[in-house]
Amino acid sequence: MKFHKIDTVYKKWIFLLKKRQAEVVEDMDSVIEQLAEIETTAEAIVDHAEEEKHKIEKRIQAERDQFDEELEAETQKKLATIKKEADERMEQVMAEQREKNSFMLEHLQKEYDGNHELYAKEIVRRIVEV
Repeated sequence: MKFHKIDTVYKKWIFLLKKRQAEVVEDMDSVIEQLAEIETTAEAIVDHAEEEKHKIEKRIQAERDQFDEELEAETQKKLATIKKEADERMEQVMAEQREKNSFMLEHLQKEYDGNHELYAKEIVRRIVEV
């Protein structure tokens, strides 16, 4: 009888161990499922972050391109203004120089017209003296 009592206790003990083992396995399966869900969620978050990063990079590049275009347009406008001002100044300087040259040519022409006979006589005299 004692043996039978030990056997019964042993069987109960084995039953409880198997039951506990099944609970542990269930708990482990639950933990594994939760870990798989966490991994799936993490992958989705990473994918979303990559998509957002790509969108931000495209937006930044578009802003950079727009800035470059605006800067180029502004630079060309300023260069055109500078060139126009330089051309106007150059034309003004050339007009002043033409006026001075015209005055000098008129003065020289009057001088020649009034004294060309005297100059010719002086040239002939110097040639004859030699």
